[in-house]
This record gives sequence, C-alpha cells and structure tokens, in this order.
Amino acid sequence: MFDEQAPAVRQMRDFGMTWAAIASHYGVSEPTPKNLLARVDGQCVPRPYGKRPTPLLDLFNARVVRANGCWGWVGAKHGFGYGWCGTGSDKDLAHRVAYRLFLGEIPAGMCVMHACDNPACTNPAHLKLGTQAENQADKVSKGRQYRGERHHCYGKRSWKSHLTDEGELNARRMLAEGHKRAEIASALGVSYSVIRRVDKRARQGVHG
Repeated sequence: MFDEQAPAVRQMRDFGMTWAAIASHYGVSEPTPKNLLARVDGQCVPRPYGKRPTPLLDLFNARVVRANGCWGWVGAKHGFGYGWCGTGSDKDLAHRVAYRLFLGEIPAGMCVMHACDNPACTNPAHLKLGTQAENQADKVSKGRQYRGERHHCYGKRSWKSHLTDEGELNARRMLAEGHKRAEIASALGVSYSVIRRVDKRARQGVHG
C-alpha cells in the first residue's frame, strides 16, 4: 500500500471498520493497512530484508533500564557514551529518540541537553532543548570544558573543537543527510572550518 492511501484508511478506521475489513477491501494481508498508518505517523522503524517493522516505542523500551531517576540505555552506544536507537537511515541518538517519542519534534539544529549530565540517560524528564551555544555554556558550567589541554581526541575533550559531543554528533547526522557544510555551520553556530574537520573525522571513521 502507498502513503497516499493513508487518509482513506484512517477514515475507514474512524467509521469503525476492522483492520481485517480494510485489508479485505484493498486485497492485502491484515497487518498491511495498520503498518501503513504506523509508518506514516512515524511510529515504525523499517527493518531490512522485508522483515515486519517494529514500533519505535517497543524498540526503545526494550533497551532502557529505569533506575535511580535515569533511564539508562543498554543498547548500542557511540564512543561518547550516547545510545543509538533505530535502524538504517532512521537511527538517531537514543536521548533524541526519547525526546521525540515523549515530548515532540526537535527543531533543526537544536541540541537535546541532559539535566542529569548522564549521556546514557533517556528519561524525558531529564531532557530539554537548547542551542549549540547553550549546550556549550552548560558544558563549561559543569566543568566538562578542557581548556588548554591538548588531548588527542575530539568532541568535548578536544582543545580543537568548538562543538560539544552532542553538537559533533548532530553535525555528523546532518552531513549524512546531505546538508552542506556551510548550512550546518550556520545552524550550529560554528565556523565552516569546524564542520570541515567534523566531516573529515567522520570520513576517516574517527569517533573520539
């Protein structure tokens, strides 16, 4: 079924038709119209090789441990300690997925900041939106700014970087989505050369 058929399917459901009746009307299997609406509403993560998609919330909940106020991520993690959630092109940082699931969409170029200062936490109560500048200021106020120390690493621990770890991951995601370096630099409030270095590190597979 095609996305253009979603409004008609939704109307049938509003009229009280069962999923089986809708599937019969379109000559498809019963899960197909239900999966169509889930996909259009952004609640499914597509899986490769034709496997049935898993609802994003189910995928998220299966990798979260709720303890001591934080919702710790126990799935795959980035080198900076942030979790990864989703598959393929829908993969994003776990705390950003949590924000979208429970609090709403994230405006382009905005960071999702942790009030608890725990990169692995996905508790929406511990998350808030902020600009790159606000995220940078938050890092400094919490003593995570390594001034004058020339570490051989990237992100928040690098004297070379004007991006927080979240900002660097944000920039890498935007590069992967095809955004231009100048556009990303403007959105994140940094110079073009910073984004050029981020792009170079991403191409070399350097994670910090």
